[in-house]
Amino acid sequence: MKVQNSSSSFTRHVIIAACSMIAILAVVNAHFFVTQLQVATSAAPTKVDDVDITCTISAQKTDYVVGEQPEISVFLHNNEGRKVTLVGSLDGSDGGRSPHCDFEIAAPPGHERAVFGRCGNINAIRIADFVDVPAGGKFDPFSRENGFFSSSKLRWENFVTPGRYRFTFRYSTVGWTRIEDGGLVLGKPPAVASVRLRDVPRFEATSNTIELTFGPPPNGFVYGTQVPMSRVANRGSYFISGLFSKPEFNVSELDIVWLLARPVGKEWPHSLFNGLLELERDIQWKRIAFKLGEEHRWRQHVITPDADWTSEATTHADWKVSTLRESDRRKLDEISVKELGRREILSGLRQTIQNFKVDATDKSRSVVIFVVTDEPLLPVDVSSQISKDSESPIVFRVATRGGSWIPYPVAVPAAD
Repeated sequence: MKVQNSSSSFTRHVIIAACSMIAILAVVNAHFFVTQLQVATSAAPTKVDDVDITCTISAQKTDYVVGEQPEISVFLHNNEGRKVTLVGSLDGSDGGRSPHCDFEIAAPPGHERAVFGRCGNINAIRIADFVDVPAGGKFDPFSRENGFFSSSKLRWENFVTPGRYRFTFRYSTVGWTRIEDGGLVLGKPPAVASVRLRDVPRFEATSNTIELTFGPPPNGFVYGTQVPMSRVANRGSYFISGLFSKPEFNVSELDIVWLLARPVGKEWPHSLFNGLLELERDIQWKRIAFKLGEEHRWRQHVITPDADWTSEATTHADWKVSTLRESDRRKLDEISVKELGRREILSGLRQTIQNFKVDATDKSRSVVIFVVTDEPLLPVDVSSQISKDSESPIVFRVATRGGSWIPYPVAVPAAD
């Protein structure tokens, strides 16, 4: 028994010693691994070259109006006394791609920066993107002649709030180690690009700061948007479709009535059929934002005040298939609309409101009337046509300007 106890005690001590040794080795190895990691990290710091390259920016003018795009020149100056290799703004350089070409903009109070979406694809770098700048020379990272990309931060949509904007530019190649960075590269970069990248110094240059002033747009904004009138050209039905996301349009049944009081194609690049088809497509793209369900039913009607012809197209709100067909195209193209006077317009509006009368107690149905005319349309012109037991339709005067339909709301006061 004693022998067995001694043997058991001996075995237990051996196991304890082995476990202790394993723990010690684990600690030592862990310490060694951390030390190696620290050494590896400290052995490969972010490379920053001591180069004398400065940056300046300037603007051709300092006073703009909302809708204009600022014209800012950027130059990197080589003060090294020798040639240096620099790379211009690439596809994505205003985002996460190297070289970083970034405008820092201090905007006036109340400003909302425009949001631009882009896919993750980027163009492959070219040999032409590497430019040897001679001693004492200057380099434009946005040069169009070199095929460099412009900055999305200078688009007019970023300056729709009147006021003063301060601009500072930063150019950086710090941390640029791989040719294929910043996104999914389309195409294969040339093999020599990696060799050329070694010639590019790693540095950061910050420009001077300039201030530009943006005044209010002379003709105002399109209703319900931040788009100045000077920028409406060829936006088509964009402005009309944007209205349908508003709560007053989110009803189970909606009649969309187009009252034509002037020739639509006179200044508009599309036919009436293509315009309505474009509207349907816009709504189809935006139907999620409109929060429409299967219970919604929308109907489109086209009416001319001086004729009995009416087109009606009914569709469920899922908009899977366009309701406008070639037969509608022929009918719409045959419409001959002359420029109607004010009396004729009001007479047609009266008939339209009577034909699409909505019971004031029916909250599931609504009517919106788009009166296509350049004639002024006042709230009293609408309210005087509404009977006491009916609901006021939603009325917009629609002008065709710069290739677009521009809606102007006619604010009818609520009935007492």
